[in-house]
Amino acid sequence: MPHTFGRRWFMERDIAKKIQEIVRREADITETDVRLLLVHIRKRLELIPRDRFSTLSLFCTWTLHTGITNSVPAFRLLKRVNDALVNTKTAGTRTVVTEVVDAIGFDLLRFELKEFLDEAHISHNFTDNKVWINFHKHLLEIIRDIPILFPPLTSLKLGSKTRQIYDQIIQNPVKPGFGVVSITLSYQDYDALGLRAKGVKEVLCLTVLTEDGTSILRPIKNPSDALEALLD
Repeated sequence: MPHTFGRRWFMERDIAKKIQEIVRREADITETDVRLLLVHIRKRLELIPRDRFSTLSLFCTWTLHTGITNSVPAFRLLKRVNDALVNTKTAGTRTVVTEVVDAIGFDLLRFELKEFLDEAHISHNFTDNKVWINFHKHLLEIIRDIPILFPPLTSLKLGSKTRQIYDQIIQNPVKPGFGVVSITLSYQDYDALGLRAKGVKEVLCLTVLTEDGTSILRPIKNPSDALEALLD
């Protein structure tokens, strides 16, 4: 038992050192740095109780897979997006952007990331908006085109957490009778969407798939830009 405890302590210390090396780069952090940072955070989360870091854990998972089909936190995200789209059907673009960004959980991610680093006694500057926005920009590049999607309904066991979330979505569907079963963040050709903006070639979109196969495309501003606007 002492050997096991000692080995775990050394593992946590080694991971913390690697995380510290990355976060001290602050606004100079690169996309490769962000990817590696989330890998190290994921490793440390496996050594500690992580209930308080469910959003941080989800984003770590999001960066490491080509698709997410077996994650309760991810399915809760689908529900939040479904509800946000229902609540903003007649709203303006800015309101839609704000609600969707909130539903995806970027603000909560920032909070949990800071809490995680503080608890591990890792110095950081994620309270600085410039540092956070740069991290956020790279994170979007990593997770874009990676879908979160429900497994087939026939595979969902009655009473399971996943089935409960699915049922909650169906009770408040974005489209009558059909709720959100998949989302993907991706860049789309601006002109192809019938939109025009000087100097803009692509726009970040949320692609939502409902259970009947309908694809709903919601052009939104880059959440990093939206965040900058909200912080002004």
